[in-house]
Amino acid sequence: MHLPPLTALIALALAGAPSILGATVQRAIPARVQPVSDALVPHKFHINAASVPLHTLAMKHALAGVRKLPPTPCKLQHETGFVSVQGKGIQGFISRLPNEAGMYGLAQNKTADDALKVVLKRCRKGFAFEIGTLNGMKNFTLLGAATAVKSVDDDLAHGSNTTVFLTGVASVSIGPAQEAPNGYTAVTGIPRRDAESFIWDLSTSGELEFLWTNTYDAFAQGTTMLYVPDDDAFVVTADVALLDKELSSPVPVTLRLISV
Repeated sequence: MHLPPLTALIALALAGAPSILGATVQRAIPARVQPVSDALVPHKFHINAASVPLHTLAMKHALAGVRKLPPTPCKLQHETGFVSVQGKGIQGFISRLPNEAGMYGLAQNKTADDALKVVLKRCRKGFAFEIGTLNGMKNFTLLGAATAVKSVDDDLAHGSNTTVFLTGVASVSIGPAQEAPNGYTAVTGIPRRDAESFIWDLSTSGELEFLWTNTYDAFAQGTTMLYVPDDDAFVVTADVALLDKELSSPVPVTLRLISV
């Protein structure tokens, strides 16, 4: 069932406000305005988000209180590149510009103006790692994931409506999701969302694998990365059939690093 999308007012309301994007874009979220369905951003938050300048929301969710891992020496080279996206009828790269709700979407071209340039912060093989963003959201410089507002809890599991989506996040300690500053909360004004940043692994075939830690300290099983064209967003669920009832035509996709 396709739920009615929100009207695209957020970016217009933010005109002239400082951007959460890098210094090369000195304006509010550029013309990547696409309505986002009520399943991802409930309507009651829309006026709130549209009425508060982006930089004010970002400052409100400052980095204070976010737990960090103690520094450890990295033994692996940090690869840089763009994240390619492949799926049925879907081909492109993760965009450097978020949608109107602060979620990363799809870009067609592999250029620094369009695609998100990233660095894999791998330190040890066999451990989840963070992905840094070099030209994305200025205040949230990791490609992480946050829980959708209608999720019942932080656990991705079959039979659960819990859904997470890709956005810019602050660093979060390895382990289950916790409240953390992120682009989704900053743009929409939704009071709090739990997030994770150590969510990536690199397979032997070069595919970026998504690793979400549930509240019982185990990786979620049976997860699927999906691209939702109508919302221009990447979401992850452990129950695709259940998500199909909430969002319109999500497409399973795979992510790969294209090194530069």
